[in-house]
Amino acid sequence: MIVIQMMGNLGNQLFIYAMGRSLQLEYGDEMVFDLSGLKRFYYISEYKLDHLNLPKEKISLDFNSISQDIQKQYLRTSKLYHIEQKLYRVFRKDSLVPNRVTMRWFKKGCYYTFSRSYFDFPRTTAKNKFVYGYFQNVKYFEKYADIIRSECRVLDETDDYDRTILPVMKNSDSVAVSIRAINELGVSFIDFDYYYRAMEILNKKIANPKFFVFSDNIEVTKEKMNFPYPVEFVTPCDACHGLRLMYNCKHFIIANSTFSWWGAYLGDDPSKIIIMPDKIDKEGVGREGYYFKEAIRIPCSFVNYKWDFDQIIHQKYAR
Repeated sequence: MIVIQMMGNLGNQLFIYAMGRSLQLEYGDEMVFDLSGLKRFYYISEYKLDHLNLPKEKISLDFNSISQDIQKQYLRTSKLYHIEQKLYRVFRKDSLVPNRVTMRWFKKGCYYTFSRSYFDFPRTTAKNKFVYGYFQNVKYFEKYADIIRSECRVLDETDDYDRTILPVMKNSDSVAVSIRAINELGVSFIDFDYYYRAMEILNKKIANPKFFVFSDNIEVTKEKMNFPYPVEFVTPCDACHGLRLMYNCKHFIIANSTFSWWGAYLGDDPSKIIIMPDKIDKEGVGREGYYFKEAIRIPCSFVNYKWDFDQIIHQKYAR
């Protein structure tokens, strides 16, 4: 039995699924998702993987259907690990427990880690396996990459909007430009100059690039960003439709977001160019398996949320 705690939005759910599915393919165990983690953290999300080409006959969403003994073991160990992680955050100013602690939990059948770097879990004889973490590293599932890519395609019927824009993406040198989490103040996680430089690079490499802008706050993006090239703003009906539109583009400028990572990963144009930030977070370390080997990595900085957006634009990013 493999019990997996599902967390986060679509991008994180895909990484967690890829980890759990790889374990299932490796060991042949049943797989059960615990969806309670979607409502226990700093934001509430919804389970979105039912819109994808997953082998639903191999996945159970009914956590309560497993035996009480397995439930208790999973809930107890994941809770204790969560507490231990908090203690590291408070006393050592670091939320990432060391590898020796990860191995100690693994000996109990627990794949528990929030480390930014890859942890090479050895084979195990544990009858029950528990998965808790984000596993944002392709090394966790690269052995089964072809299967994972196939299963993570969106199954939902295309709507009128999709049928209008998809042919344009497929028949042009389309570039997906992903801008993450612009909040109500209009402040981006990554400085906007990163996007301008990335677009300039692709404009030199591609004869006629057509830029499609994806954002989780498209209205603020329209209002605040002054792009150096013509763009088309993408407005899908939901995240899964947006993911499908993104991976149907030919090239990618991605943000420090798991959603845009998967858009680029699922893109299957053989000539695709991926541009990504040189670091995904302010620490900028331990992410080797997250960066695409073929990607062009551009230095970036992270915007301080306390800054005034209009001052930023005036001082540095205005065109």
